[in-house]
Amino acid sequence: MSEARVLSLFSGVGGLDLGLESAGFQSVGCVELDQLAQRSLRANRGNQWPILEPADVRVFAANITPKSLGLRPGELDLLAAAPPCQPFSKAAQWNSGSRRGIEDERGNLILSVLDVIERFKPKLVVLENVRGYVQGPESVLPLLRAALGELARDKKLDYKLEHRLLDAHSYGVPQRRDRAIIILSRIGNVEWPPVLPVDARPVAWDAL
Repeated sequence: MSEARVLSLFSGVGGLDLGLESAGFQSVGCVELDQLAQRSLRANRGNQWPILEPADVRVFAANITPKSLGLRPGELDLLAAAPPCQPFSKAAQWNSGSRRGIEDERGNLILSVLDVIERFKPKLVVLENVRGYVQGPESVLPLLRAALGELARDKKLDYKLEHRLLDAHSYGVPQRRDRAIIILSRIGNVEWPPVLPVDARPVAWDAL
């Protein structure tokens, strides 16, 4: 059986991609606008993680086709995306013009992710972000649910949405780091991984 294939949007320096690689996924490409991040991806993975063009997710979503990546619609196993967090982060709450959610041009990049979903019809989608992505007035969940309803009605694409707030420390990372994880599945229920026992969770000293 061939490896499961993942397309990565907003790849950064590849943190999420590295975890997916460890889980057995093969990259069909990374989309990342920042030049320094691209250099890191090339230095660490070379052609194993192809850096795709256009690098701007908006332009990419409007022009890419599954065929251009050697796929047919519905063949992609996973679309992984970690959109910019700044419009949803509590770190920006002191600036009245910063925490604007999807009203921010970085926040509405979720619309481009939805365009890629419509084109590729991936079996699973994983979105990773800060707590404010799924909680509070800036949450993208209402927009996502409405968009998924349209996909089900107009494109016969029926995705089930699940989300959780997870602490990376509960899964073996020596750092307390809350992350919002959204999973969209058109292949049935998703089994979330169990957390580690408290006494098995590493601390900073273990990492050092």
